[in-house]
Amino acid sequence: MKKLKRLISGMIFLCMFITLISKSTFADGTLCKIIFYDGIHYIEDPKNTQEDIVVYCMNNELNWPHITENGQQIPDYVYGYLDSKDIQNYDEMIKNLKKILFMGYPYNGMRLYEIIEDKDGYIPSEEEFNDMLKPDPILVEAFPELGHHKFTIDNFSENKDVLLKFIYDVLMTKETNINSSLTKSDIMVNPFYKAVICLINFDNPLEAFAYMYSDSYYVTEEEAYNNTQSAIWKLMYDYGVPSNNLNDISNYKLGEVFMQYANSDFIILAEEPLSDKIEVKSDFKFTQGSDGKWYSGNFRIEEPDEYNGMYILDLPDGISLMNGSVDNIYGNQDYVFVSDHMPESDEEFRIWSNIMWAKEPSQYSPLKDIEYKGKRYQKMTGLYTNRTHLWTEFTYGDVSSGDLKVTNKVSGNAADKTKEFTYTVILSDKTINGKYGEMEFKNGVSIFKLRDNESKEAIGLPANVEYEIIESDNEEYQVTSSNSTGKIEANQIITVEFTNIKNLKPTQIPDLDPMPIPDEEANIVDTNKPINPSTIPNKEEINQNTIDKLPNTGRSNFILIGILMILSGVAIVKNKK
Repeated sequence: MKKLKRLISGMIFLCMFITLISKSTFADGTLCKIIFYDGIHYIEDPKNTQEDIVVYCMNNELNWPHITENGQQIPDYVYGYLDSKDIQNYDEMIKNLKKILFMGYPYNGMRLYEIIEDKDGYIPSEEEFNDMLKPDPILVEAFPELGHHKFTIDNFSENKDVLLKFIYDVLMTKETNINSSLTKSDIMVNPFYKAVICLINFDNPLEAFAYMYSDSYYVTEEEAYNNTQSAIWKLMYDYGVPSNNLNDISNYKLGEVFMQYANSDFIILAEEPLSDKIEVKSDFKFTQGSDGKWYSGNFRIEEPDEYNGMYILDLPDGISLMNGSVDNIYGNQDYVFVSDHMPESDEEFRIWSNIMWAKEPSQYSPLKDIEYKGKRYQKMTGLYTNRTHLWTEFTYGDVSSGDLKVTNKVSGNAADKTKEFTYTVILSDKTINGKYGEMEFKNGVSIFKLRDNESKEAIGLPANVEYEIIESDNEEYQVTSSNSTGKIEANQIITVEFTNIKNLKPTQIPDLDPMPIPDEEANIVDTNKPINPSTIPNKEEINQNTIDKLPNTGRSNFILIGILMILSGVAIVKNKK
């Protein structure tokens, strides 16, 4: 029984001990304990309960806040340490501290390093090297041409001129010049610059990079943490924070890179980015080039400057970016789509990005001024960095464009349905050139011909462009039309109908075929019936020309005899009078 009690007591104590070690405790909602695991310090911040925050020491001459082999007590920590009364240029120091925490472990906010398990003799793979050849948004802002090409080892020859110009421009930059928040030194410590140097100058750029830059790029997880810590201590020393004496971090190559960027004008987004702040601006006037492919107008993602987004495109099959990567584009840069077909109205385009942002770093101080071996414990700092998923999507039919269709109908008993009628489409925008569906425009004008029941359709004309359609080559035809003038409407097909009508005119000579064959009674003239003299034709009015125009039928002799008998009767009446 005694053994059982001792076992139970031991288990209870062990559980309490594990609880104290592994989990942060909050006495009043503001207290917390430092967690030390596998060489890295963490803290459960009550203000950011979603995950443990990696924290760093701010005083290299003081004690580390973790249990040693001697089992010393670690104090609870509370919020707060330095403020503007303690440090000259306090705001500048906090801004630079935020950059180091953002760039350093574990966030790697500017892709300045790569974590590997074992760096001994490590040589990057081709895939890893190509990943370094993706320039960051701040580099693209400084050198926009970089954002319009996909750089790899395999396509170096076709992009060589672009990369050589980039290196030349950097080398020719004065140290005092700032290009889109970056100095010459900032650019030269960037992994993209280092990878390009190796690609240009060495037959084996992978081995060259491993030899020249491995210490400043490929690091283990522990090395990433230690390099971040060294940069923070150096920053504290530079700004005169007490209990700091680390003025040289040359043994921490990645830490030197962090310090370089900490002193740059690069600004970290401090507020959560919103999807409705990014807007797709596009001129989807797809026109067919001489190579048979279809090219759009300019396309760009407009974003606030501080977003610094690198966006991924999900494009319909057969559509890509001209001279660019289909999976990485940058905000506030113009791009052109190229397609192997005229896009359909329902084809979908998706754009998304994960953008990092962070508020101010947090500072933590020991609740009690506990000493160990004559030294107090270090103050701590950490940064909670958020990652927001931004996205937008649209279909080709949703963009500001519409279609225009012209149809032709021919009718009438004298119409020629093989005849071609000429149509001239005149747009108010004289900059529109190239093929739009079945119509080809030059300075906003398209001319084509249509026969009966034929039509042509212009696809993807800019919305709100005014149009006028004129038909010609329509002599002797009566023309009716609908919608021959108007304005292109977004996501609509405007149909313009022309109808051409031609009929024979009525003849001036009556058809004599229905006249009955005269008989004997028809030749008898009623002499008792008065005759109106105005109805009696003169002989001169009946000439040979009139007779010649009579139909040549088998009844022609009878008709002639009838006319002579009528004339004879008229003469008898006159004599009697």
